[in-house]
Amino acid sequence: MPSAPLIMHTYSKRQNSFRFVVYRAGFWPLKAAYFLTKSGRIRRRHYSNRYGNIPLWVLVNTLTFGNISKMFKLSQQTIQSKICRDFGPVNPHQMEQMLSVLTKFRNVCAHGERLFTFRTVDTLTNMPLHAKLGIPINGTQYVYGKNDLFAVVISLRYLLPRKDFAIFKRKLSLLIKKANRSIDHISEAELLKHMGFPQNWKDISKYRI
Repeated sequence: MPSAPLIMHTYSKRQNSFRFVVYRAGFWPLKAAYFLTKSGRIRRRHYSNRYGNIPLWVLVNTLTFGNISKMFKLSQQTIQSKICRDFGPVNPHQMEQMLSVLTKFRNVCAHGERLFTFRTVDTLTNMPLHAKLGIPINGTQYVYGKNDLFAVVISLRYLLPRKDFAIFKRKLSLLIKKANRSIDHISEAELLKHMGFPQNWKDISKYRI
């Protein structure tokens, strides 16, 4: 029996989605590379005998964040909706955009590129947190938190448990203070602007989502 995540009807029929996931998204080569190793073959036999296939929670260890983002994007809407139920008010379209933005920023970090001024082509949709924080609007788009580093913070506010986000925000605040102390030619306000952070960014944890 094929692994459940590779069953064709799991994915949308748009864009020949199954073929895209298996080949263009790099899903099959990663899965094959892992399960052809000695330890991988042992695990494959174990889970195949016990469950009849390779569970996603095992397979996910061989996938990149980008692979997972594409799997979500190309899954059927009913599956997307079930996943989003675990994240409160997030709908599939918002989830797809957040995963895409997070993937781009993850890649910047992984390749050692400059992070604080990076902007993605993809953008978050207008979220309730944008309005609650009073972020200014230029035309129909919010100035901050769309395709900048603050978009990552907004995404994590929706996706992380409250306690985990509090830890993340505290560490991030310390890093910003440390960076500001080590740079004498730019103010903290200017640094935050380059990062796409509003001045009241710390208020993000005050609001319910």
